[in-house]
Amino acid sequence: MPGRERQAKRLSHESEPVGDSSAPPGPRFGADHMLWLQRTAGNRAVAAHLSVQRSAESDLIDEHTSWGNLAEDDLGRALLARAVRGEHQFVQAVLGELGWHNRDDVSLELMLAASNDQLVAIAGSESGRRLLDRMYDELSEGNLSDDERTQSDRILRVKSQGADPAQAQEQMLNGKVFPFRSSGITVLDDAPIMAERRDGGQIWVKQPVRVLGTRMFADEVSTVPREAFIGGIVLPENEIVGVKFYDLGGEVVYRPALFLVQVSHQNDTETLTKIAEIAGIGLTLGTGALVGLGVEASMAARVLLWADRAAFVLGTITTVINEHRGEIIERFGDSGREFLRYVDIVHSATAMYGFARLAISMGQIVNGFRTSYTNWRAAVRSVESELDDGERVVVQQITQQTDEVLQNADDVSSAAPRQLPAGEPTTIPPERQLGPGRPPTARERLEANRAARAEQARQAEIQEGIARVDRELAAGTHRRRISQDDLDWLNANPRHKEIAYDPDIGTYRVSEARQAIAAEESGVLTGPVSRSTAPGTDVLDGAGVAWSVKGIGPSSTVDSTANLIAGEALAGRPCLGDLRGMSMRDQAAVRTLVTQQLGTRTHAEIRFLPPGVERIRAQ
Repeated sequence: MPGRERQAKRLSHESEPVGDSSAPPGPRFGADHMLWLQRTAGNRAVAAHLSVQRSAESDLIDEHTSWGNLAEDDLGRALLARAVRGEHQFVQAVLGELGWHNRDDVSLELMLAASNDQLVAIAGSESGRRLLDRMYDELSEGNLSDDERTQSDRILRVKSQGADPAQAQEQMLNGKVFPFRSSGITVLDDAPIMAERRDGGQIWVKQPVRVLGTRMFADEVSTVPREAFIGGIVLPENEIVGVKFYDLGGEVVYRPALFLVQVSHQNDTETLTKIAEIAGIGLTLGTGALVGLGVEASMAARVLLWADRAAFVLGTITTVINEHRGEIIERFGDSGREFLRYVDIVHSATAMYGFARLAISMGQIVNGFRTSYTNWRAAVRSVESELDDGERVVVQQITQQTDEVLQNADDVSSAAPRQLPAGEPTTIPPERQLGPGRPPTARERLEANRAARAEQARQAEIQEGIARVDRELAAGTHRRRISQDDLDWLNANPRHKEIAYDPDIGTYRVSEARQAIAAEESGVLTGPVSRSTAPGTDVLDGAGVAWSVKGIGPSSTVDSTANLIAGEALAGRPCLGDLRGMSMRDQAAVRTLVTQQLGTRTHAEIRFLPPGVERIRAQ
């Protein structure tokens, strides 16, 4: 007989000496006696005393309970170990034994302890996917914390990896979009969503019949079967659906249908904003996964750089657009509305599948994004003279960042020329499914938000400066003379001005911009380059590294040029040295002298134009 049961049997037959605090109080089956027995001998002793048959699930809970307090983190880790071993039904049963106030916390602790590989393994079986569904349900009920939102997103991302990219693409482009608008005292036309999990990995969803006849929601209603507003419809959990959040300005978020369960649990704007946000910039793929998508191994590192950069810029574009969504639609009509639609689709697809997979496997989305952007730009040009300064800044921000995203998409796509072998299924098998990447910490999310705001401020400063200088040049009042050749070059492409304008001096540095573009075109700097506003630097490369640009002038010598370049590197600023115009002998002499001056001291990286001059790596 186990020790606690023996102790329980002994204690239950003892009498209660008066004044003895170690003796059992009250009648043998009274509440005080049971509480005392639980505290001194545990739940098993109470069960034995009452001749109650306990389960293995209850025993596991008891092992992680002390003095009535459940160690939720320890239990979560124990359940993760069971889930990884395939004991998914047992984990479900333990969650069922827990009280409602513990189930979400234990589910959260399990998810926090789980690695991406472990989640992918769990999602590899039907019972494992049902367990993930259950935990998603638990995490998304009630008030949604940042950690719960992040872990809910992880579940959605893991479950979406087994989907056929072609099918997911079709569902985002032509599938169902549900309107959602919270109820309230001042809201006449609301559109709540009711959704719950059903057996077999299906999601039941329904909206009130009044939504069917509300003009405001006509566009979304036309994509959804009428039965959804009468008796409700059942959807496969992995079908990609859109939710248009009217409370958030009309942003459409695309997710697997399981997402509807989370939406149905929420009704306040703050929480809705959380669940509409992307937890992190999207899926980060490993080299092996990229090779599986057709990327040559030698190109994998570069593709990762392009994809991460594009995902970051997409987050910035979305931030700007969400602040001006109404104005864009009002000013640019259908072209603006279609462009916003594709921004939402591209942003959601990147969050679920990663930008690399989007660029390689979802060409229809990328092409639609490009076409909608081209049409929107044409609409912008037709009313450009009517835009005020604030509108010009927004347009320039969106334009530059969208150009960058599309260029990154082209770069990634060109790195994967191979097609899948004939007969290979398009659904990604378990061994090639991709985990969702480590979710960002609170500090990383804060830093990402700060970076996005800094980028907006940088863009605003540059665009305002360009507008001012152009007005002064047109009026003949600008303090610096710019040659006609340089003016023609600046006006040939808006990007030329954006790279040339230097906020430090309040005018254009055309030579620096020409040097930066030459470095980009020759591969010396990763593109696309842009103007840096960081003190002491001139341009940003495509990886976000700020570079100081130094060239030669009429009076430059080998010594003066080497001193200039070495001084920047020793100051900790990466330097682009433009030696074009020098003889090959002088170029080699400059590099040799710079190397001698740097010696063994700590310095930043140096790259040169022309590209034939070998770079000097940082140390």
